[in-house]
Amino acid sequence: MRLQVKICGITSREDAALAIAAGADYLGILLRPSPRRVTWEAAVPIVQEARRGPHVVRVMAVLSHPDPDTVTRAAAMGFDGVQLHGDESPAEARALAEAFPALEIWKAVSVRSEADLQAIPDYGVDALVLESGAGGAGGTGRRVPVAHEALRRFATARRCLLAGGLRPEAVGEIVRRVRPWGVDVSSGVEREVGRKDEAAMEAFVAGARAAEAFVHEEDR
Repeated sequence: MRLQVKICGITSREDAALAIAAGADYLGILLRPSPRRVTWEAAVPIVQEARRGPHVVRVMAVLSHPDPDTVTRAAAMGFDGVQLHGDESPAEARALAEAFPALEIWKAVSVRSEADLQAIPDYGVDALVLESGAGGAGGTGRRVPVAHEALRRFATARRCLLAGGLRPEAVGEIVRRVRPWGVDVSSGVEREVGRKDEAAMEAFVAGARAAEAFVHEEDR
């Protein structure tokens, strides 16, 4: 399966276009408290940009404890899915996944140890986003502090994206050693908070793709 690359914290149509040109598969737009938060109105042109051109990408609305009306609004705007980024319970996540089968529902989870990793419950969602400091405070920009071997075992059993502290020069090692379904980056490809760096995004995607090719060759 193709490695999925998500560039999160997109705040402008211009940055969306650059991320798409770099080869991202997913864009993330934060509609929850964050230095990279955008308004619903400002999200409209970003979603529109993702629908232009030959390389159509999927767009995730990053929300905390959204009610059904909020998820309905996201779907009506053209979002492909919702990333739950609060301390939602498995029941809450499962209810949204069941109520909106046409949307991708992801759940961000905080992982600070291998014990945390092993204790992640079944949220009934399409994918888990593993971060070192997810939940109400959002990501920390630090890597998940768990050995690659343990992360690889988890990624073999459950669809997940690794997030937090990923940068262009290091993403290849993560992909080769962990083999996650996807990687998720925000601050690692910024020139300043809320503004993406074109060269960094290109290098990040290139590094991830090169590692993906290595993994496929190794598996032959």
